[in-house]
Amino acid sequence: LLITNGNSYGSAAILDSIAWMKATAAALGRPLVSNMSFGSYFGRRDGTSNYETGMDNLAGPGVILVAAAGNGGPKAAPSYPAAYSNVIAVTAHDSGDHLYSHANHGGYIAVAAPGVDILVPILKRGHMFMSGTSMSSAYVAGIIALLLERSPNLSAERAKQILMETADDLSPPGRDDAFGALRRLVAEEPG
Repeated sequence: LLITNGNSYGSAAILDSIAWMKATAAALGRPLVSNMSFGSYFGRRDGTSNYETGMDNLAGPGVILVAAAGNGGPKAAPSYPAAYSNVIAVTAHDSGDHLYSHANHGGYIAVAAPGVDILVPILKRGHMFMSGTSMSSAYVAGIIALLLERSPNLSAERAKQILMETADDLSPPGRDDAFGALRRLVAEEPG
């Protein structure tokens, strides 16, 4: 789904689209994955934001939410919806396994995926190379879609767990606020 009126998008349109997705997943009897390659620094995570409340109400069975972690740099505030606890936040690394220099850092980031110099389609102009966490979140959403083909009842929590357990750790051992890179395609649930 493209959530826009041609000029901008808003939280109401985003929430309406996720509600549609949840209803569609229920009708199909299987979960769907959503890639959210957008973000804002105005989402709050204190339970008072209508956007946060809406995301909490829509998350759960039938919906796996993946979002770009943000391109504001290491000292940027958390980007929303990626920073919500029910969203799998994805940051970017390059082909040399180096973290994208403009990527946000933070405790909300789950994994990293290729996101630097990615060939993408451009409206009316063919293709071009782009960089950012939006490219990475699309990559991870695709992996989750493949996981759903193998395990149609996969939960968001289990999808996130699989991603984090099968990722190559490219930084000091253990979880960190920068990345734990996802470099190989996960074809099936481990053990």
